[in-house]
Amino acid sequence: MKKYLSLVLFLIHGILFCQNDIKGFNERYFVGDEIGSLKGKTLVALPKKDLEKEFGYSDFYEEFELKNIYKKSSKYYSSNYDDIANKKFLLSDVKKIDDLLYPKYILTLIDEEDDYVYFKYDVKNPTLFPFITEQPIELTIDYCSKIDIKKDKFTNIITKRSPASDPVCFIKDGSYYLRLITYGSTPVVDGNGVIILLSNGKKIIKSTEIDVDVEDGKYEYRAFIRLNKSDIDLLSKYAIEDFKLYIFENTQKLSGEIYKEYLKCIIK
Repeated sequence: MKKYLSLVLFLIHGILFCQNDIKGFNERYFVGDEIGSLKGKTLVALPKKDLEKEFGYSDFYEEFELKNIYKKSSKYYSSNYDDIANKKFLLSDVKKIDDLLYPKYILTLIDEEDDYVYFKYDVKNPTLFPFITEQPIELTIDYCSKIDIKKDKFTNIITKRSPASDPVCFIKDGSYYLRLITYGSTPVVDGNGVIILLSNGKKIIKSTEIDVDVEDGKYEYRAFIRLNKSDIDLLSKYAIEDFKLYIFENTQKLSGEIYKEYLKCIIK
């Protein structure tokens, strides 16, 4: 009986571990503006967590003009999960398209049935790139080029900031700071407390006040944390896997490994 129970617990642990490891994206294969370097390579669509499978995949189309969803789901405005997950796509071509905020691209893919598929690629957001390459890639990404650096012409003080559009943003402005953002539907006043989960299993806990704003009909919860040396040592070695602001858990996909690299650039 004990052996049977141990086996069951082992299997449950294995399933949970695998589910935690499945994100639907892998930032190590996200190349940003260097997407052209993957041309001619086979991309493999990553599986998603069970809770996300129902919603399928976004940004796959049947036409270059981004019309008609590829393998459209019967329930959602997205591609059916089983028609994308673990499937292989040859990256045939890359075309840049105009965008008011930052460059975006249309990737021409060829699926396993030799049909053309068009994927809208966002150069800024690794969580929206659901692929790895069939063969490992060797590409050096210059994370420091993504850091916004400004010098005050009166004081000569230099400020540095990682991409502000990310839910996790590091800032150097005299001291070092971490800004976290998540969203919800509940207005809260006088909330405080931040919990950050790291990839080594440790937590960073702060009593920081949580600011609340309304944006596009939803509430934005924001924490601005001054980092000490111990915080910086941990955050530059271990990826942020998740965080919670007061009672509000993070609702966005995080690119912890990339944030870690940004911090290394900022503290140089």
